[in-house]
Amino acid sequence: MNSTRTPRRAFALFAALLAASLTACATVPGVTVTESHPDEPTPTVTEPGPSDSEGELTVKDTPSGNPNDQITVASTDGIEDIAVQLWLDDSTAIVSKENRELEQYESFDGTKLYPRSLYTYDTSDKKLTPLIEEDGVSIEAYALNPDRTALIYAPYSVGDHTLKVLDLATHKTASLSFAWDAVWLDNYTIVGKFYGENHAFIADLSHGIDKVSPEKITGITDEVMYVHEAHNGKIYYTGADEHLKRYDTATEKTDSFGLTGVSALKVAPDEQQLALARYDSSEIAELAVCDINCTNPQSLAETDGQFAWSPDMRVLAYVVADGTSSGVYVHDFLSDSTTQVAVGSHYNKIAWNPTSEVLSLATYEDSDDRPETLLVHLAAPGE
Repeated sequence: MNSTRTPRRAFALFAALLAASLTACATVPGVTVTESHPDEPTPTVTEPGPSDSEGELTVKDTPSGNPNDQITVASTDGIEDIAVQLWLDDSTAIVSKENRELEQYESFDGTKLYPRSLYTYDTSDKKLTPLIEEDGVSIEAYALNPDRTALIYAPYSVGDHTLKVLDLATHKTASLSFAWDAVWLDNYTIVGKFYGENHAFIADLSHGIDKVSPEKITGITDEVMYVHEAHNGKIYYTGADEHLKRYDTATEKTDSFGLTGVSALKVAPDEQQLALARYDSSEIAELAVCDINCTNPQSLAETDGQFAWSPDMRVLAYVVADGTSSGVYVHDFLSDSTTQVAVGSHYNKIAWNPTSEVLSLATYEDSDDRPETLLVHLAAPGE
């Protein structure tokens, strides 16, 4: 990374409009998509409560201007033995794959496993290029910075918890051994919770990836249990009192949302909406959406905690696991419709490509009847 601070906050415009119906699509082992019909009613949910933007979700681009236009799942592709983690561009993903060129290591239960290494995968020509590998560990891609030039990743091994950061241009790496969790505040700043301490840190990478030095965020005076996300200078975290809070690095002011039991949180790219998974008395989390101050959270479904905003901010994808039914759904806030795009709740990594045209669903589960990754391709009306 160069040392000039030029965080890119623009997001790619959406080329496909999600709506209520699916047409028949390519069959993939283990995936069933039911064809729906325009005349049939579609599921709806109540819109989030009022906020500074009157509860409306900003959409960067609406090609037809008609929220009732329907899109389709144009096709689905199954990728064997590869788990898509994150997207670098429209057709290139960071993926996890068993690396059989490395020696096996022993898991917690004594099972011999091959390490999982990270690669880049071009979905157009199926080219797989090694990105980073380590002996005796399985690596998970954790988070890309906003301009997709640096990656936080987690090498997992027996009894070890370590985060690292990789400069994708130079392939230099640095250990974040001081971090229990870590998220990007901007292109050159990482924030998170200290390992072994209930305090938040901030680490500046603008002087080089090999000069990472964390400092305690003195403005956060209460103890921190978990840092969920950082967005536009604001840090969302759960305090020791189990309440969800937001710290503004510019004003050094902390706001409490009055919510407890939040296990995961995602800020919409325009910072007008929040999606969060929250445990109450149930063992299954409730997925809710609300305005940026979460004054009136509205429930969407019960989830296992996997959900993701599309970069165009119109759609939220999520995994449903309510004990009686399961699957992957997308909710379109402009047309207020919900569509199922895959069955099963075994997906543990979901991600959008930058144009919001492809949703990747990945699992580490070994199975002969389904692929390790399912790519769901969306098509705009008239295409």
